Amino acid sequence: MTSVSEKAVNGVAWGRHVEIPLDSPGTFELYRKTERGFAAGDVIRITKNRKASKDKSQKRLNNGGLMTIDGFTEDGDLKLSDGQVLAKQWAHFDHGISITSHASQGMTVDRVIVAQSSLSAPASSPEQLYVSASRAKRGMTIYTDRAADLLASVSSQRLSMNASDLVAENSFAATGPMPSRLKQQAERLRLAASRFASRGIDHLKELLIDQHRANEVAR
Repeated sequence: MTSVSEKAVNGVAWGRHVEIPLDSPGTFELYRKTERGFAAGDVIRITKNRKASKDKSQKRLNNGGLMTIDGFTEDGDLKLSDGQVLAKQWAHFDHGISITSHASQGMTVDRVIVAQSSLSAPASSPEQLYVSASRAKRGMTIYTDRAADLLASVSSQRLSMNASDLVAENSFAATGPMPSRLKQQAERLRLAASRFASRGIDHLKELLIDQHRANEVAR
């Protein structure tokens, strides 16, 4: 950075002068330079939807995707498990040791380790814990500093609404009512999904209660 005004930040990047317009925040992104150590065999997490290079043969890397480092080129670029080469300057990746429940949707692994402290209470819910637990094929272990508080958080149902729920029914008069057959099918799917989720959540509650009781006995 060479200068700052009310409208722009001026600086030098990649050997050329650049001007960042502060009144157009959608035209630029701001990052902080940090250092990370990586080795062959490490799992990395992609943090931006973008191709690794302008080479048309390269596939797009998806935000949240997990890749394994197979090795490195002589220049220090990363050789990924899918055959792509990721330039060390690309920078939109980090260690893939842990991810959020939201980012784990769609994944399946043998075992899940959930770290959910009391600091995560505002974000804890039956739906969130169900997403975490349903990633595992063999088992799940939960680490928390307050089992009773976590149990209370995941026992409270939080109804989420979509845009159509917030619009009055008469707003759809112009398009006409939903056909009864389609409406019945949608309701059956909603009920089936709700029952499936409820069974999983009830099972998780039982596990948390047993864990809490065991901790009380140990004390």
